[in-house]
Formats: sequence, C-alpha cells, structure tokens
Amino acid sequence: MKLVLENGYPLIEPPGFDLDAYDCLEHRVVIEGVCHFEWKHTLTVEFETLQACHHAQQLSGWKPWSYKVLEAEINPDAGYGHPAIVYGDKAFCGFMLMP
Repeated sequence: MKLVLENGYPLIEPPGFDLDAYDCLEHRVVIEGVCHFEWKHTLTVEFETLQACHHAQQLSGWKPWSYKVLEAEINPDAGYGHPAIVYGDKAFCGFMLMP
C-alpha cells in the first residue's frame, strides 16, 4: 500500500511567507511499501519490507518504533482539525492510505 501525505507547507515558515498565496496542493508525498497505519497516542507506520522502512526513514527523519515500524513526527500547532504530520521540512494536513 501507499501512504499519501497531502497539503504540505513549510513547517518553519520562512520570512515573508504568505500561506494564502502558497499552493499547498502542489506539495504531496507518496510513501511506498506501507502495510499498516495507526494513529492513537502516537502515529506509527509499518512497512512491508525493511528496505521500504529504511528508505522512508532517510527521507522523513521519523524515528524507529520497532521492526519495520517508524514513529511519525506530528505537530499539534500545525494542521487543520488534527495535528499535521511532519515529513522532512514540511507539515502535511491531509493523508490517505491507498492500495
């Protein structure tokens, strides 16, 4: 499966950043090889293979949780209605798990 993160914008807004003029729909990340996604007290993402897990960890900066599982960083100060998912230097407000 794929975890798709949508509506991304800079986590740390650069000087003069205008969110109203920023096209957040243009910023999307597709994370391949996901087999499980769970968001309770923390957000964890399990991967089909160790290779997919390592690849996502390198790109996202997420920390290992257990074997083939990463804990995604979230930011309660960003997002709309729920904390934003932080991936690299961007905050994403939308997410989907797709086949």
